[in-house]
Amino acid sequence: MTARARVLGARVPGPRGGPAPARIPFTERDRITLELSRHGGDMILGAVLRLDGPPPTPGELAAHLRARIGRVPELTYRPYGLAGRRPSWAPDPDFDVARHVYEEVRPARPGPAADADLAAVLGLPLPEDRPLWGVWLVRPAEPGATGYALCYRVHHAFQDGQAAMAAVEALFGPAPGEAPAPLGDPGPAAAPDPGPPGPGPAHAVTLRLDTAVLFRAARAAGVSLHQLCLALATATARTWGPLADTAPLRANLGISLRPPATPVRPIGNEVGVLCVELPVDERDPRARLRRLARAVPGSRLVGRGRRAHRLRARWPVLDRLALRRAIDPRSAALSVADVRVRRVLEFAGTPVRHAYPIPVLVPGQRLFIAWTSYRGQLHVSFRADRPMPDPELLPRLWRAAVEELLRALEG
Repeated sequence: MTARARVLGARVPGPRGGPAPARIPFTERDRITLELSRHGGDMILGAVLRLDGPPPTPGELAAHLRARIGRVPELTYRPYGLAGRRPSWAPDPDFDVARHVYEEVRPARPGPAADADLAAVLGLPLPEDRPLWGVWLVRPAEPGATGYALCYRVHHAFQDGQAAMAAVEALFGPAPGEAPAPLGDPGPAAAPDPGPPGPGPAHAVTLRLDTAVLFRAARAAGVSLHQLCLALATATARTWGPLADTAPLRANLGISLRPPATPVRPIGNEVGVLCVELPVDERDPRARLRRLARAVPGSRLVGRGRRAHRLRARWPVLDRLALRRAIDPRSAALSVADVRVRRVLEFAGTPVRHAYPIPVLVPGQRLFIAWTSYRGQLHVSFRADRPMPDPELLPRLWRAAVEELLRALEG
């Protein structure tokens, strides 16, 4: 049996750990997410992985993925019957990992390289005649330049954020039994990348900060890093022009619908939505943080996820109505997400230095803020629904929110 045949013959683990059926029917969330794509949304999420050194060739990247694809056999499933009433996911008989490798040139622009990497891949389609994922090799435009990005992108109907990050770890984490690549110095964090802002408007921008100071602040305030970041997102949104006059300001926060101790379901969207009112009326950053900690305790997220799981199982019509209301831009003007990367990532023995989330864009919503903690740094991605004339504004507001909160906690 060839390696390709072994991959296609592999069975995707089902919800109880057994093999999945040959066809997996779309859930209501899968349907709704694909619907959003057809109504102006960009429902492709993922991660931008930045590495040092000369970029590989597309063939070398394909060979790496081919050696790892057996760890994630769900990536061989594609959609069928999208025009019918019963669409499903099923193995692609023509699966070839090379059809999921793409190459782009990073736009030559000043400012953070991660912003240019995001600009190179945002909005690019995923063909529906194959599994809905791909890895983009984004290389610098200058001949002989080093430093490149690997961008894993997947449709939100096919994988939610938790499943997408599990796939990233399977494709770019160390192989079982292998020692991880040496970390080295992750580079300066607090200072922005050198260079003036980009030459024109941008839809997505990034920033990174040391997590050590954030963890100290979270411990001093008795909150989690997640709650601290929600407070920083609130402070950023309340002073960002397009949202500054929105009151009340509500945000959609993704919550997992998987029961505790249940393995990640590898196919389909298993995310619910918790609508949180952000305390933008509160001027005191400490009081703002306390209000968010009361509104979004960890126990509430777990409990809400369990209730949503039961609702979906028992009353799917009510679950569908609740989801549609949650994603209505009249209910929430922005979305936020805490994306977890739990392993050191690498490619061909070279460690991934930085990992930025790629947020989706829900139709009608003004902004999506996603963050992840990786290698001692907080990596934040901002994605707006229209070009931002000042690409550095959102990162500046976030940094200002950090400084304001630290001063308040120290005082």
